[in-house]
Amino acid sequence: MSAFGTQFLSELLGVFLEASPYILLGFLVAALLQVLVPASAIQRLLGTGRVRSIFAASAIGIPLPLCSCSVLPTALSLRKRGASRGATVSFLVSTPETGVDSIALTYGLMDPLMAIYRPFSAMVSALTAGFAAEAFGKDDEEATDAAPESCCGPGEEAVPSAHSHGHAHDALAEGTEGTEAAEGRGSFRDKLRGGFASAFVELFDETSHWMLAGLVISAMIAVLLPAEIVTRYLSSGPVPLLLMLVIGIPLYICASASTPIAAALVIKGLSPGAALVFLLAGPATNIGSLAILSRFLGRRVMVIYISTIAILSLALGALLDVIYQTLNMDPGATAGQVRQMPAWLGWAAAIAFAALLVLSFRRAAAPREFITLLRGLEWVTGFRLTRRRLGALAVAVLGIWAFSSCWLVVPPGHQGLVRRFGAPSGAPRAAGLHWRWPPPIGTAELVSSDRVRRIEIGFRSPGEVTSAPGDGGGAVATRRLEEESLYLTGDENLLATRSVLQYRIVDPEKYVYGFRDPELAIKHETLAAMLDVLASFEIDRVYTVDRRLVETLVLDDVRRRTEDLDLGVEVVRFAIRDVHAPPEVHAAFRDVASAQEDKLTSINVAYRYLDETVNLARGEAARTVAEAQSFATREVHRARGESESLLMRSDAYREKRTGTFTRLYLETVEEVLSRGTKIVRPGWDGSGRIDLWISSGKGEPLPVGEVLRGGAIRRGEDPGDQTQAGE
Repeated sequence: MSAFGTQFLSELLGVFLEASPYILLGFLVAALLQVLVPASAIQRLLGTGRVRSIFAASAIGIPLPLCSCSVLPTALSLRKRGASRGATVSFLVSTPETGVDSIALTYGLMDPLMAIYRPFSAMVSALTAGFAAEAFGKDDEEATDAAPESCCGPGEEAVPSAHSHGHAHDALAEGTEGTEAAEGRGSFRDKLRGGFASAFVELFDETSHWMLAGLVISAMIAVLLPAEIVTRYLSSGPVPLLLMLVIGIPLYICASASTPIAAALVIKGLSPGAALVFLLAGPATNIGSLAILSRFLGRRVMVIYISTIAILSLALGALLDVIYQTLNMDPGATAGQVRQMPAWLGWAAAIAFAALLVLSFRRAAAPREFITLLRGLEWVTGFRLTRRRLGALAVAVLGIWAFSSCWLVVPPGHQGLVRRFGAPSGAPRAAGLHWRWPPPIGTAELVSSDRVRRIEIGFRSPGEVTSAPGDGGGAVATRRLEEESLYLTGDENLLATRSVLQYRIVDPEKYVYGFRDPELAIKHETLAAMLDVLASFEIDRVYTVDRRLVETLVLDDVRRRTEDLDLGVEVVRFAIRDVHAPPEVHAAFRDVASAQEDKLTSINVAYRYLDETVNLARGEAARTVAEAQSFATREVHRARGESESLLMRSDAYREKRTGTFTRLYLETVEEVLSRGTKIVRPGWDGSGRIDLWISSGKGEPLPVGEVLRGGAIRRGEDPGDQTQAGE
């Protein structure tokens, strides 16, 4: 058998085991209701008082396990015998949407919140529709004198045989006089026998084909529908609500059959509100029932009926999504996990339910919708499917599945653990093909020995199951996350962390058989190690320098603890993803951290200013010293140069006294008499004398006279003596 067939049969067997106990419980309660609640009392409650009859019709219709086909003749019969229009419409809404069997099945396959909210929604829808029909529905020409028709097709006679949908309402459809007479006759045992026969034979025949179809569709959804598509497009918003409404209104499906389909969609990621829309609109409406309702109660009542169901199912579905979000509940994680039922009870109920299905299929013919579908398949395939051929095909499929389930395929990187009657059978199977006993004698479990698993502490990643083992939903899960993330440090401060532990299974037998929940045990040991390690550190050290040291110490402690417990795992890595103060004081811690950062910033700015000032002062001092040294060196060298220049000029003066005197004389005259015109020429006699002519600017230059000093110098005389002689 292919992998698809094996997976489909496994999913079908799983949903069959989960749903069977609750289906049988629902039919048991239905049998007791038929015994304990007289039909005459129901007729009296629905026929007196407008408001009272509407409330009574809603309350009575919720536990009655009638589908949308069987409720129509019952409601129309009540209408003929005096029930008000509002009570009739209220009964038509509340009865098919829920029943004791569907409520029990909702609890078993989904969660308690949905099991409570579903009948509440049916009550609200029924009351609203009843009062709307009573207020706005007019007395059309209702064909109250016509016989109720079957919902399998307008215009067809509803024959109360084993092959029609009219069994469950026989007691209500009969006259009041006959009913009261029947209630007065017979012992309690006869009434109990009649109630069980009505529930487990007549009512079961009505819904058996649809219940099996619902289970098959649920398994098909689990195999064929990818969870990513539902999560991406149908997990939230108005689109899934409208889509489920469009699908549910024309579709005929009973309340019990719609429950496993809705549960499978919720597990895949459908929003609970959209599932509720399908659970309300699907059983309450279909094309046949709307046609009959329009004929017998009028078009206006039919419009009120379908409008009320559509509007209220959408509103109540949106409200349910808000409730789940407010309670922080994950419907996909809790669906099918709300109860711990013994395996033997599930198998016993599944065998009993299968036997009832076989007997029902032998008694009752398939519904008209099934026959139409079968004829279409025969036309497409060209192969006629009879009951005998279908039975042979079912036996062949079950035989192939039983034979294929005797083989265990262990892929690479895995080990197979085989149990026989719940006890371990032999050593773990390595990769390959191995023989084993088929279920329920033998069971097998594949354990990945190569995959590195992770445990998230203090948080849950998006897309992961948001409730850890042992966690509940909503406030319980939130409290557990807080307990995982809050720790007391050595300086008596609370610290909030988010961390991850990674481990690998090295001994599957010890891991699976040693503890009921080994992953939860590893998590608890990790929490204990974190408590011990963080209690020895101050909060600031964990924030800053010692974070890596904390991770190392926790990893070593967890390894030691898991080895002591002999869990059969290897702890690979521990890492702290985030560490901060608790949310309640996180703002205060952030302000303190900001103040500390401001303090450090101010200190660093002061140190920077100190360094800059000292360095600038040292630079200025060095520059001043260098300038002083340069000035001293320059002055010394200049003085030395001037002194050497003076000595050299003195030597030159001594060597050339006359020329030097003449040069100095002329330079002095040039400087002193800078404004006048000066003419310097050699003397006329060629004796080396110099004639100096000076003009004041008013006439010709006049001679100054003989320059005695120059002449004396040229003659080799002492100018001082000449000067003294002149004086």
